[in-house]
Amino acid sequence: MRTGLSLEAFTRMIRIVATFAFFTLVYPLSALVAGDTLGFGGVLAVAGITTLAILVCGVPAFSLLLRRGWLAWWQFAFGGALIGLLCTLPFAVGGAALVGALAPAFFALGVLHGLLFWVLAIWHNSGLPRRST
Repeated sequence: MRTGLSLEAFTRMIRIVATFAFFTLVYPLSALVAGDTLGFGGVLAVAGITTLAILVCGVPAFSLLLRRGWLAWWQFAFGGALIGLLCTLPFAVGGAALVGALAPAFFALGVLHGLLFWVLAIWHNSGLPRRST
């Protein structure tokens, strides 16, 4: 019995890997473009936090959605919203008011990221299994 991905299936998954790489790089590059506002240390902090968030939240959420066959756009938007809200938790050290102030923006960014991930990695990707939702 053979296990693992065939070369054809692997090449179809490149869109997904490239999308994760895109999201990993977009915030640090944005911080770098911002120039002296954050400094090099700030850019490294943004890169570290972004990478950690993708590895801790994004990859497991994608794996869950894929295993369940939940590949509709609205499921990724919903998942992105939940991850966005989860990302407000570290700000709880600043108090509930700070979390409450940031939650709508993080929610909206989560929805946007979920939809953009779906468009870039999932939409019309023939390498993914389809299941009716």
